[in-house]
Amino acid sequence: MMRLLLAALLLPGVAEAGAWTRSLGSYYAKTGVDLYAAGTYQAADVVSTEGQRFLGWQVGVYGEVGLLKTHPLMVSVQAPFASNTLYLGPPEGGLHPRATTRRLGDLRLSVQTSVLPDGGPLSVAFEAKIPMYANDSVGDAFGGYEELFPLAGEGQLDFTGWLLGGASFGGPLWGEAALGYQHRTEVFLGWNGTGDLAFSDRLRFGAGLGLTKGRLIAILRVDGQKSLAADDGVTAENLSTGPVVLFDVAEGIAIEGRLAADVWARNATRGMGYGTGVSIRR
Repeated sequence: MMRLLLAALLLPGVAEAGAWTRSLGSYYAKTGVDLYAAGTYQAADVVSTEGQRFLGWQVGVYGEVGLLKTHPLMVSVQAPFASNTLYLGPPEGGLHPRATTRRLGDLRLSVQTSVLPDGGPLSVAFEAKIPMYANDSVGDAFGGYEELFPLAGEGQLDFTGWLLGGASFGGPLWGEAALGYQHRTEVFLGWNGTGDLAFSDRLRFGAGLGLTKGRLIAILRVDGQKSLAADDGVTAENLSTGPVVLFDVAEGIAIEGRLAADVWARNATRGMGYGTGVSIRR
């Protein structure tokens, strides 16, 4: 049976670009810690048994910077290190049986530009997801028990094209939305034992309603992924929602926090995500 725990979905990205594309001299960078917890877990064709639960955390960095003075064009990069633990059952004899995997995650590189002559908030972006880990080596120090260990991610090279739009609603309110098509290349890096495993392409989407008031920025977000094929038993899908808060402690320096709850998931664990970090911007 193919084991597959989608850590790349369980622990959302440290940050993501919005509809407003940066010009030369503008930047945003963040370092943060994220936590994900679930009372049960779901893997490909596998549902957790009684007493099993999942806990993961990641430390990540994210940055985006404008490249051109004449027209908004920016690049962004995201790189996490994650620890994923599957608790295999209730404690026995004072011990809590578990399997833990610690690895670098998926490197995400993207380039984005505004499609409006005045540089307004209507943009297109291209993103590449590149695994920085080898699933072949997960659990290899525990011969015969490799199947118990959660994988570091899907291990696949993927590309996504995005359309992003934003608008101000007057006063402190604003909003943005993004729609993307993710192509699954079926090129696996560091994972040779995939058999006939094939992920389907996905529709990715997100939207946020924001409020800017003084030093506070508060956003209510909805994000999700939906397979473009019939349920294949392996392609992860989900819908999550929750608040994001940024509070400026000094000019251009903010403390950030987020909360995200999975309201629906298929072929992936359904749980709660929490995050905090420090960002700088100009």
